[in-house]
Amino acid sequence: MGRRVVIVMLYVLYGLVLTAVLLVLLFPKERFLDWIADRLEQALPGFVCRVEEVRYVHPFALRLSGMVLDNESDRLSIPIDTVLVRFKPDWPLKPLSVSASLFGGVAEADIAADFPENQFELNRLSVSSVRLNDIDFLHTRLDRRFAGELSLLGEMVVSPSHFKNMQFNGSLTIDNFATKLRRPILKVIDINFNQILANVTLDGGIINVSAGHYRGELISGNFSGWIAIENPWSDSRFEIDGGVIPHAELLERSPYITEAAAELYRKYRAEAIPCQIEGTLENPQFRFGRKDESAVQRVQ
Repeated sequence: MGRRVVIVMLYVLYGLVLTAVLLVLLFPKERFLDWIADRLEQALPGFVCRVEEVRYVHPFALRLSGMVLDNESDRLSIPIDTVLVRFKPDWPLKPLSVSASLFGGVAEADIAADFPENQFELNRLSVSSVRLNDIDFLHTRLDRRFAGELSLLGEMVVSPSHFKNMQFNGSLTIDNFATKLRRPILKVIDINFNQILANVTLDGGIINVSAGHYRGELISGNFSGWIAIENPWSDSRFEIDGGVIPHAELLERSPYITEAAAELYRKYRAEAIPCQIEGTLENPQFRFGRKDESAVQRVQ
């Protein structure tokens, strides 16, 4: 649902810039705001949209402020503080420069439309410092609280008529990530990472993650794998391979942790203790061991 909202927003914005200046000049502001909300609600059945303010910004830009998309049945609310669309009155149409402030962060991209293919290309896409703690529907959908600041860099292609054809290629960073595990790992229940880095691709509803690294005060490690997106999100399946490096601060917490880590290091003789995480987002399963092992050692 979140991807669909993004796609429709882009589709509507592209149409807006073709008529925005004339509408602002010829019609009362309230009528223009109602027109924007009506277009979004027609494209998104079940959503109620409101926009508090619209302004023309010289030269050739339109700013929408106080936009909110609500869907009570899906418990989904997307507040967008501002959207600024910059354009040039040239033919053929040049890519639009769009920036939006939402969830405490900023998203920017140059958007070009490929009308024969019925798709949009988002070039130089940059999402910076989006606060996970502010995305209430994320916590509701996954039944878990998250904290941290999300950033993305890359390129994206979206198609309004085929949502699963959305493509993304780029990198992901999460700073100061924190969450709670449902089951402890090496006696750790509260996860806190200073930073998470990974390369990410999205194609056909499959997210592939490679060259992932994370580091925190207690543990660091690496990871790669895939996520198959389903609706609801909690049913999304995934499989992640990685390695865990426990730090001295963790090993000193109890003799059990020290002995368990030593045993795993002796068994695998690797710099990072191999591990697997798989299952669904609602019910993830963690185990120590390599993917090709017939039996793995579980440590709680």
